[in-house]
Amino acid sequence: FFQAEDGIRDHCVTGVQTCALPIFLVLRLILEKNIPVQQILMVTFTKAAVAELEMRIREFIALAYQYAQSVHIEDKTIKDIVTVAIDELGTEKTQLRLKDALALMDETSILTIHGFCQKTLQEFAFETQQVFGAEALSEEQMDELRTASIYQYWRKYIAPLKPELLEHIHGLLDMKLLENMVKAELSGKKFNLPLTPKSTLLDAAHQDELLEMIRTAEKEKNDCWQALCDEFTNNEADYRKAIQQNSSARSAFQDITDPNEVINLIVERIDSNYISDVFPGIVRNVNKWKDKAMMLESARQKVTAIIFAYLAEQIKAELNEIKKDRGLLSFDDMIDNLHQAVCIAAPDVLLKGIREKFKAVFIDEFQDTDRKQYEIFQQLFGSPSDTIVFMIGDPKQSIYAWRKADLFTY
Repeated sequence: FFQAEDGIRDHCVTGVQTCALPIFLVLRLILEKNIPVQQILMVTFTKAAVAELEMRIREFIALAYQYAQSVHIEDKTIKDIVTVAIDELGTEKTQLRLKDALALMDETSILTIHGFCQKTLQEFAFETQQVFGAEALSEEQMDELRTASIYQYWRKYIAPLKPELLEHIHGLLDMKLLENMVKAELSGKKFNLPLTPKSTLLDAAHQDELLEMIRTAEKEKNDCWQALCDEFTNNEADYRKAIQQNSSARSAFQDITDPNEVINLIVERIDSNYISDVFPGIVRNVNKWKDKAMMLESARQKVTAIIFAYLAEQIKAELNEIKKDRGLLSFDDMIDNLHQAVCIAAPDVLLKGIREKFKAVFIDEFQDTDRKQYEIFQQLFGSPSDTIVFMIGDPKQSIYAWRKADLFTY
């Protein structure tokens, strides 16, 4: 059954649409395995692909039925499949199987991954412990809920931050970054937070904990800067002499008396050749100060990330409560809930019910499948199930990494 026959191979390489191969296999499942079309599950990634598959399967079965009734058609592969079926089954039985398939086309299960999860959760609501009549949230509706919560938490927690903390991180407070972290949190990602608040989220005590990280880094940077200034002050006579002996240094430094201004100019022109000749003792320690400055910036970024990560966690919890209270399911919820039911709770009655429903499964665009989706199909239709499974994909065409598509899963 799995061998690639010449007709199918020829059909694929002559430029027919890429969905042709699975449709030929559907035709063979109907005729050779006597699997009713309503017991074939096809899962793909977009609604457009669902519509395309539905149209093409109906078209191919109709052509096969016509050919079984001795009507001329052009497609060589369909003719070959029907001819083999007639030789093995006889004309009457072949026609009957194709006629039944056409009559039951409206009962086919050609779905997106989210459509499959939603339909399964609804059909097996008791076994999966779902709320009866849960409503699916569109991506647009989920975006609106998420945006409203982000604005609410921004006003509640970011706006009232201590002035000192805001002064350090205001340039890093990007609402788009918070939105991305909330999306990641909702999709199951967990952030490794280096600081656990000893008190209520972002109250005065928690803010002091965060500020201490920044203050420590800032002190080290300032101490290093002061050491540069002290180096100049303590050896100013020698440096002034060196300045007078170098025309470039004389032009730049002879009128500057403030040690801070001297160090600023040295840092600004550190790559000029004469700087290392005139200020060797200072230049040796400038890189140390730069390292401390980078550590301060890193501390500010870390504190911002910590604040956002805690907020993302809180926003996720609130959104989950809102969805629960209103009986709503996002696309991620559908996958998470079915994964929980199938792979973790895994009641026998649920697994048996789904396996009996489908005798053949096609997972299209498998390169865009994530690990949870794979584990759902593996648990349902892998061993010991006797369901025939086709995984169809091409790693070069993977485009949904932003939706957790995982080539390593593929």
